Amino acid sequence: MQRGECRQTGNLFREVSDKKLILIVLFALFLRTAALILAQPWGEPVLLIDDQKFNEMALSFAEKFDFSYGVEHWTSDKYTPGYPLFIALIYIIFGAKIWLVPVFQVLLDVGTVVIIYLISKEIFQDKAIPLISALLYSMSVLSIILTQQFCNETLFTFIFSLSILLLIHAVKANRLWRFALVGFVMGTATLVRPILLYFSFLVAFVLLLQKIKPLRKVYIIAALLLTFFAVLSPWQMRNLQTYGHYSLTFIDGFTLSNFNATIVKANLENKSTEAVKKDFLATVEGIKNPFEKSKVLKKSALEYISGHPLEYLRFHIKGVAMMFLGTAEEEVTRLFGIEKDSTETRRRPLSESFVDRFLRKLNDGYYLVSVTENLAAYSFFLTGLFMIYFKDRETDPKIYSMFLLLIIFYFANITGIVGSSRYKVPIIPFYLMISARGIHGTLGKIRSWSNKKNMAVALNGN
Repeated sequence: MQRGECRQTGNLFREVSDKKLILIVLFALFLRTAALILAQPWGEPVLLIDDQKFNEMALSFAEKFDFSYGVEHWTSDKYTPGYPLFIALIYIIFGAKIWLVPVFQVLLDVGTVVIIYLISKEIFQDKAIPLISALLYSMSVLSIILTQQFCNETLFTFIFSLSILLLIHAVKANRLWRFALVGFVMGTATLVRPILLYFSFLVAFVLLLQKIKPLRKVYIIAALLLTFFAVLSPWQMRNLQTYGHYSLTFIDGFTLSNFNATIVKANLENKSTEAVKKDFLATVEGIKNPFEKSKVLKKSALEYISGHPLEYLRFHIKGVAMMFLGTAEEEVTRLFGIEKDSTETRRRPLSESFVDRFLRKLNDGYYLVSVTENLAAYSFFLTGLFMIYFKDRETDPKIYSMFLLLIIFYFANITGIVGSSRYKVPIIPFYLMISARGIHGTLGKIRSWSNKKNMAVALNGN
């Protein structure tokens, strides 16, 4: 390690040893531990279908180094191996105790608080904004709730946020090995959630816009993409040997047909979603290879969507809005053991208006708290954007906030019509950083007005 990099390591240690940051980390740990105690996963945790499959895959790998045990082979293979491997590693080291999974997810999410602080510190030339960013994420209700679930959001958010921190360091240091490290970490995150597969090309595009010599751009992009796809290649090779397809997953075709096309078709043709799903599945009847099924379903879904572009766009936009305004009610009712009728806890159709939804939930205390949290965060987010682009003189916040907006835009549109609130978890850290700028600026304005008022009073008194 060179002297400059040793100095950077020392600076990093001093940054994370900030007393105020330590207090925020302890606060985050307290909130997540409280949720853990309330959830009591050491009892008889309720595992939904996806939870059970993740658990069975992890047990299979821990016992036999194979993912297909206990579940249908094609069903297990629709998941990428990152999250089951994470669970399996816990089981191998500590034994197959389900309650240990949320314990480690709590620790990971506390780690994400520190990563958010470090990213924000790289972007903003102010000591307070990184602390506000970390504090806001430490109180994120949705992030806290999902640490207690058998879902990959917490692990994915930690690894993805780490890759963004490493990317910022790589751009500033302009070292090839740093870009290779970014590709490795980003590839690892993609094995947890394949939604990140195309994000690497977005990063490559952003790197092309950097003020670097053309040949150097080629090297750094190659270093990032080669390591990224090298991480994915063992799983893709496994799928090639098993199914004849060099692909990461076949989930895209099933998602497009079961959600995207189904929602549009069900609403346009006034059919139930179950009936429409059966219509699509009928087109792949008799096909055993899941990748071939996915290919046919994807083609059918895209043909229907392309035939109704305006209708799809309307539901797509509404799905994105639902994602941002959602409250993860199902996860909350499970965590606190609240018994509700299935019609109350299941996700409502996109045909329901926002006004109707709000009126229906008016007596739900958690819903009002969550909606208030969301609206406050988004209001300060808009305030923060205004201050960054019209008030700040530094260029770094302007440039990097554009990148944060690209991250938010990418995840929002990939999620699209599905509209599940849990899918916004990976972007919560990034819009909260901008919200932190808005809060900091607003507090500064209030202090300024207060000082002017006090000064005026003092002058009038004299």
